[in-house]
Amino acid sequence: QNKRFTLVNNEGLYGLKNDFAETKNVIAEYPKIVEQLRARYDKWWIKVQLRLDNEDTKHYEQTKGKKKASSNEKQKVKNEEEW
Repeated sequence: QNKRFTLVNNEGLYGLKNDFAETKNVIAEYPKIVEQLRARYDKWWIKVQLRLDNEDTKHYEQTKGKKKASSNEKQKVKNEEEW
């Protein structure tokens, strides 16, 4: 989502200003916007996966058997990401 559009289920693109009910899919009309939103989503999803303690993620394999980060360590990582 950006200020103008929202991408829904990777299949629908809707204008936020004029179509808040999401009735007209304009995905074919704005391929560059769709590409940008998909790239932004992919980047976000990679960050989310790193925070998951799930056996199906690479992060789990890398941290298996290690102690979990303390809240201070998590805050340090968060602060570094904000920069």
